[in-house]
Amino acid sequence: MSVNSIQHTAQNGAHEPIRRHAGLDVLRFAAAFAVLLYHFMYRGAAGGEFLSTDFQIGPDATRFAYFGLHLFFLVSGFVILWTAQNRDWFSFGIARLIRLWPGYAAAAVVTALATWLYATTVAVEPFAVSWAMLVANLTFVAPAFGHPFMDGVYWTIVLELIFYFWVTVAIFTGLLPRHLIGFCIIWLGLIATNELWLDNGTMRLALVTRYGAWFVVGMLAYDIRQKGITIPSFICLFFAITLSMDMALAEHIELAALYGYAFAPASIIAANGIILALFAIVVAWGDRLPATATITALGALTYPLYLVHQHVGYMIINGTVASFGVAGALMCATILVMLIAWVIWRFIEITAQSVAMTALRHPNLRALDYLRRMTAKSLIMDIAGKISRGPRPDKRALQPAE
Repeated sequence: MSVNSIQHTAQNGAHEPIRRHAGLDVLRFAAAFAVLLYHFMYRGAAGGEFLSTDFQIGPDATRFAYFGLHLFFLVSGFVILWTAQNRDWFSFGIARLIRLWPGYAAAAVVTALATWLYATTVAVEPFAVSWAMLVANLTFVAPAFGHPFMDGVYWTIVLELIFYFWVTVAIFTGLLPRHLIGFCIIWLGLIATNELWLDNGTMRLALVTRYGAWFVVGMLAYDIRQKGITIPSFICLFFAITLSMDMALAEHIELAALYGYAFAPASIIAANGIILALFAIVVAWGDRLPATATITALGALTYPLYLVHQHVGYMIINGTVASFGVAGALMCATILVMLIAWVIWRFIEITAQSVAMTALRHPNLRALDYLRRMTAKSLIMDIAGKISRGPRPDKRALQPAE
């Protein structure tokens, strides 16, 4: 199943379903599972917050498993540019919201319920939840309402949303997908300016400068996969990869300072190089894998598994380690969070997305059509047209003299 075989139709605003890339499904699941291992086998105990320090298992081996997050960003860059083909900005934005929110909301509710149950059966600390905190977290941006994220992984979803926002803006202005190289050059320039010179936290968040290089590599990978490599895309890719190496080092320096260990910079360069090479291999040849039901399910499980695994997994481990031991608690947590993720996907995400799409396509629902017509772009074009035509003549001046 080749990426080149994917066809869209813009007729009447409809799009044919995007056929799955089985290799990317496998890669996404591998990335999610790597992050799960990082949290369960290193992060949870390293900071002394969530798990007993006695629970650490092979910290040297699992310390770098957080690179699964960078794999996510690579895949996201590829897939988002893919889904943006032949779509207007409004369709793209609505599709992303429908894709993200139902699973996110379900995972937040599950985490809240698990936290309340944990507080009544095991311990109150270090997890906390309230109704206000849950409601704030349902917005994606809980800190904006004075509440912390209910799970530590939610901050990465904010980065994804910011990325989607800028892609939507680029589609709206016509920069994407036609002028991808220009979009990437602008973004890489902003990344280099902030990360190598300004070091501004607001700019780092608003423009995703710390992690943007991986998104750019993913987008360029889609473009090269579709059109072949050109000199501009090669140069752009080279700078994106170079910046990703520098950002990986900067990130790991912060992690090493936080958890108190030394590291060899060469190991970070090697780890980042491995995930980039793995991504390239999957993009080039992964579509040869058969899109079996199992592989498709693994890809679909990735998002809810990523959202629900960390704090819920910590609670399961803390609650079962005395009975099952370290290895047993780890296995129990892994199985249970995967089961929860499957339930969210099978019974929440699929249903909610189906209902939402049915409602949006209903002939009696005119609100979306109205919003689409009344976009800022149409207003701008209208204003531009009036300016180009010049001022209207004064009708009184055309009247014959009395």
